[in-house]
Amino acid sequence: MVIKSYLDNKGSQHPKFKYNLPGKQWTENFVKRNKHLLTKRHCQNIKRKRAEKTDEEIEAYFENLKKTIENIQPEFILNYDERNLSDDPGSKKCIFARGTKYPEMDINFIKSAISIMFAVTAVGTLMPLYVVYKSDRIYDQWVIGGPPGTIYNRTKSGWFDGPTFQDWFSKVIIPWARSSPEPKIIIGDNLLSHLNVEVIRACQRYNIKFVFLPPNATYITQPLDVSFFHPLKVTWRKILREIKLKHPKENCVEKAKFPGMLARLLKDIKSNEKTNLRSGFRATGIYPLNPDEVLPDAGFKKEFQAKLIPPFSAS
Repeated sequence: MVIKSYLDNKGSQHPKFKYNLPGKQWTENFVKRNKHLLTKRHCQNIKRKRAEKTDEEIEAYFENLKKTIENIQPEFILNYDERNLSDDPGSKKCIFARGTKYPEMDINFIKSAISIMFAVTAVGTLMPLYVVYKSDRIYDQWVIGGPPGTIYNRTKSGWFDGPTFQDWFSKVIIPWARSSPEPKIIIGDNLLSHLNVEVIRACQRYNIKFVFLPPNATYITQPLDVSFFHPLKVTWRKILREIKLKHPKENCVEKAKFPGMLARLLKDIKSNEKTNLRSGFRATGIYPLNPDEVLPDAGFKKEFQAKLIPPFSAS
C-alpha cells in the first residue's frame, strides 16, 4: 500500500503492478533487498485510543520530563504501576492426534485476580510489594510466607482506591523518600483515585514530584510495562499451571497459598530482574533521558528512507 500510494502520488503506472499494487512476491523480495533496515515482526493488537496517540503528545511529555528529571540521580527516579495476577494459567501447546477439533486441558480456573502495586527505580531496585485482596477482611494465613517486606490490604473490589493508594504511599514511598533530602520523581498513570491532599502534602514534605504518563501510551512509556511485566506474567502462568495440575480439584488459587506462590515468582525472575528493570527505563527514554527511544526524530526517518534500496530495482 505504501508503494501504491507512492506511485499514485507521482501520477505514474507501473506496468507489472495491477492498479499500482505490488504482489506478495515483489513485497518479499523488497524486504530481502532491504534486510539491513527491514524485518518481519508480529505486531501486538492495541486499542484505537492507543493508535491515535500523536507525536506532539509524546513530545510534550518528554519536554515536561526533561525539566523535571534534570540533575536527579537514577536511584531517586521511580516508576509504579498496579498489576493483576489472575487465576487463569492461559493456553499451552500440546500434542494431539491429527484431526482433533477441540483440544482441551482439564484445569479448573475462575476469572478472579489479585492486585499488586509494583514500584521500581532506574537503578533496578524493586521496592516492597503491596498486595490487595478482594475481601471484607484479611485473615492471618493470607499474609504468611510472602516475599520479605510485602504489605497486605483488602478492598471490596480487589482494586486500589484512594485509601489503599495513600496507605501504599505512606508505607512504601515515604520510607524510600526519607532516606535522602535529594529531589525525587515518581512516574505513573494519571488516575484521580490515586491522588488526595495527604499524598500531595507528603510529596511537598519529602521533595517528591509526580510525572504523569500520557494516557493510553504506557505500553511504550512505562518501564514496568515495557520490560518487566511480560516475563513476570509468563513465569506466573508456569507456576500457576504446576499448582493446578497438582491440585486439580481446586477451583482457584487459595489466598493462604498466594504469598508462597508470590515469593516463588520473585525468586524465579530474580536472575534477570535488575537487568530487565534497567532496560525498561532505557527503552522508554527516561534514563538516560532519550526521547528517540520512543519517538525517532524526523532526521532519523529521512536517513532511514534514504538508505532503502530503490523499490523498482531488479528482483
